[in-house]
Amino acid sequence: MKESDIEKIRNTIDILEGFIGNANQKDIKSYKIPISVFSNKSAPLQSIIRYLKDFKKAKNSEISKAINRSPKTIYSSYVQSKGYDFFVDERDSIKIPLSELTYSNSTVSENLIYFLKAKENLRTIDLARMLKRSPSCVSQIYKRSVNKKKKNGLQKY
Repeated sequence: MKESDIEKIRNTIDILEGFIGNANQKDIKSYKIPISVFSNKSAPLQSIIRYLKDFKKAKNSEISKAINRSPKTIYSSYVQSKGYDFFVDERDSIKIPLSELTYSNSTVSENLIYFLKAKENLRTIDLARMLKRSPSCVSQIYKRSVNKKKKNGLQKY
């Protein structure tokens, strides 16, 4: 066997290992977050990070890329979220795609409430109960998200 043949085999092995590694890695953006994650006392961003780290065993770097935040933000939010009790019901009937919560010009709260009202057709009072927030707070966040989406031309639903 020639040296060039061995080099070709090594290159082929490297390509295959890369392909297998990527196939085994689940795309974190495809995760669906149960609504109960957001009914905890921590901020929605902290809740997402804690859910992904504790329940999905995602790494800080993966979370950082998926939700367009810096690794420092991921780390500090996770540490802050540890100060709160955390409850998740994986059997929730409503699950929010992670990709819906990461639009850059809006906060996680705005994206969450906009998605639930526009896509899931939930009423403000029902949302407030599910998220353990006041109806006026939910209404205000929804109005803010609609205004931002109109301003940026991003109204999807």
